[in-house]
Amino acid sequence: MLPSKYSINILSNNESNTSVVGPEPTGNHRSRLLRTAQPTKTMTEKTVTSRNKVINDPIYGMIYLNQKLFRIIDTAIYQRLRDIKQLGGLYMVFPGASHNRFEHCIGTAHLTGVWLTKLRKNLGKDKSLFSKQDILHAQIAALCHDLGHGPFSHMFQDVFIKEAQGALKNWTHEDASCHLLRLIVKECEASQDTQVIQDLQDLLGPVSMRGDVLDKITCMIKV
Repeated sequence: MLPSKYSINILSNNESNTSVVGPEPTGNHRSRLLRTAQPTKTMTEKTVTSRNKVINDPIYGMIYLNQKLFRIIDTAIYQRLRDIKQLGGLYMVFPGASHNRFEHCIGTAHLTGVWLTKLRKNLGKDKSLFSKQDILHAQIAALCHDLGHGPFSHMFQDVFIKEAQGALKNWTHEDASCHLLRLIVKECEASQDTQVIQDLQDLLGPVSMRGDVLDKITCMIKV
């Protein structure tokens, strides 16, 4: 289960079976949010499906992510991003600069899905150049592109790592992101939960092809 900041609130929504993830709203704001999130015909047909979770994002509002991506998000490795500041130590000077890598990566995955879906639609007959599964793989890369950041984000790499010796001297957060994503996949593969195994297959394909898919995703992370 996600920590309280992004607690999951299941709406009374039998048609779409969609959950809302976000800070618990109160008062009039809660009423407006619940009215907005009701399954209107437009939302149900175009964006809300039983495969999505709705996140109440502080910048983009109600955003939609494939619920299978939460197999990655809900791991301890990924949740550590909640405690890594996006702007290093700047929050000590500017109190409002306290956002973290977790919400940054969620937003990046959202925008990646939006842009690539629109691009594929605009390609018309050429939309076969990349598939919906390719879009999902790009979203995984976006979701995990900062997974390897150390404390205080770039300050860790630009200050601490520059002083490091030996193998650490060539360390980059991109390489660490790829390594940690593979660790998440390995943990999921070792699970005894058949639903976890199925979700992993839906995300990355069968075991026989998974190495190639992970290579593609890690390549996107390093770009």
